[in-house]
Amino acid sequence: MANTINDYMSYINNANGVNKSREANSTTQKNNSLISSEGFLQLLATQLTNQDCLNPTEDTQFIAQMAQFTSLQAMQEVSDSVRLQYGASLAGKTAYLSGMNSEGRSYEITGLIEAVNFSSDKTLIIINGSAYPITDLKEVLA
Repeated sequence: MANTINDYMSYINNANGVNKSREANSTTQKNNSLISSEGFLQLLATQLTNQDCLNPTEDTQFIAQMAQFTSLQAMQEVSDSVRLQYGASLAGKTAYLSGMNSEGRSYEITGLIEAVNFSSDKTLIIINGSAYPITDLKEVLA
């Protein structure tokens, strides 16, 4: 992916015209990139700062954007809750995992899930004292 959110933000911040933020915002939406809530708020603030004084954003558009943002936050919270509940339900069960380790070698392991680690961006399953990404989980046996 050639364009990143930072590229768009740089483009917006360096824009000379009042319509630049609208163009970057529509490009971001078309690109379907993931954007953090902080990034969304920065884009929204930039859009409001650079809007055309003679043709400002309508209240309905602004309200719709805020409603979308609120919905996104709620979906993220539900997703996090489901991830935690699912991970916690795996503890004490036997599972089969297969994937690639950090050296690029494939592995397959079956064992009792001792714990589930949520401390990083990735949920990790602990089997025999070793951590494996939950994405490598292929089957829960019992």
